Amino acid sequence: AEAAALCAMRATAEDIAAIREKLETMERVFHETQGAQSDADWEFHQAVYRASGNKLFEQIIAAMLGSFHRFWEHPLGVRDFGHASFPYHRIMFERIAAHDPVGARAEALKLIATVEEDLKRGARNLKVAGRR
Repeated sequence: AEAAALCAMRATAEDIAAIREKLETMERVFHETQGAQSDADWEFHQAVYRASGNKLFEQIIAAMLGSFHRFWEHPLGVRDFGHASFPYHRIMFERIAAHDPVGARAEALKLIATVEEDLKRGARNLKVAGRR
């Protein structure tokens, strides 16, 4: 959320163009694959972190790349994991492009909340599977 806010404050016209390109690719891939998570989603978020001007964001997330890829191979039995977050990417981008850090942060928090709900669903799946 803070990366989105910083990005909204600091992104140049070139940064915004790059983020838009990544978003459009992510949206196309999402629709073509019926919502399968992809490297395109990763690249969108990396572009936001990069444009935030805080190298630490990009480095922390890059260090977790392998874990993210392994997770997306088996997302806790939640077939539609991340689908609810999909619309918030576009709205977050629009807030970034408008240089609205409060709005960008708010949309990022909505996106994060949907992922948290998916994680809770996955945890319930694991509990049910453990009882079998």
